[in-house]
Amino acid sequence: MPCCSALVALKRSSLKTQFFAHIARGGCKSTSETEEHRHLKWLAVMAARNHGWVAETEAMEITPSGEPWRADVLARKGKYKVAIEVQWSKQTNSETSRRQQRYRESGVRGVWLFRQSDFPITFDLPAVSIGGSLKGGFLALIPSYQDATPPSLRDRWHQVLPMNEFLDVVFRSRFQFGIPASSDATVAVRTALMPCWQPTCGAKTRILTGVEISFGPHECTLPAPVLAKHPEILRIVLNQLSENPRYSTNLSPSLESRECIGWSILRARSVLQSGQAARLPDQASPVMV
Repeated sequence: MPCCSALVALKRSSLKTQFFAHIARGGCKSTSETEEHRHLKWLAVMAARNHGWVAETEAMEITPSGEPWRADVLARKGKYKVAIEVQWSKQTNSETSRRQQRYRESGVRGVWLFRQSDFPITFDLPAVSIGGSLKGGFLALIPSYQDATPPSLRDRWHQVLPMNEFLDVVFRSRFQFGIPASSDATVAVRTALMPCWQPTCGAKTRILTGVEISFGPHECTLPAPVLAKHPEILRIVLNQLSENPRYSTNLSPSLESRECIGWSILRARSVLQSGQAARLPDQASPVMV
């Protein structure tokens, strides 16, 4: 056993989960794992192996600085390592951070399954809360980026899904930290007045120079030349602008542009990419999406 050198026997729980247990505890002071803990580790091992990872329970390694650690489940695939920690008992945030730092120093991405709901939500600590039950099936309660909430208030969790499906997502490298999908955001449309390229015209046309997307404390700026790479954002913005957009028919990809109000002539791609618009006074017009 990882806790001592005592002899062990292979056993099977009521849910058919296999595990090792002491034949005789003797002087070992380690506490026995609950059946819930063992079952969650088994789910993690099965999910990892289903996606080609080599996975084992109670894996032990040492950090480069010489500090030993043990993971509930450690999965390896090529140069990548992922540790799954099933934290069934209460743990302070400082202790969680300390243990996660050990994984980081060892080149291991630690993913936590907490029974408690009050845990940090950061990029450096991928984590979910454990919902459901051993008999009815465990659930992964995925928090929003702001804060975790009591598991009883599931409508306040960003997403709830069966634990085996969540672990499947983890080992397909699809569990990512970021802005939740289908969330409300504010888009500020940046515009500038540009004189007509015809010297005799004198008209000034307000052109689109870019957009700024805000979601809580998160912000993203997209200048006009790259908006074509984000057609969904471009569609939302154009649908809420009063002018009718026109597109170039001889440029690839097609460049959205605005007519000169005096000449009704499409401006060339070089106008938006030359930086002229960036030197003109800018104006923000908020658009809710």
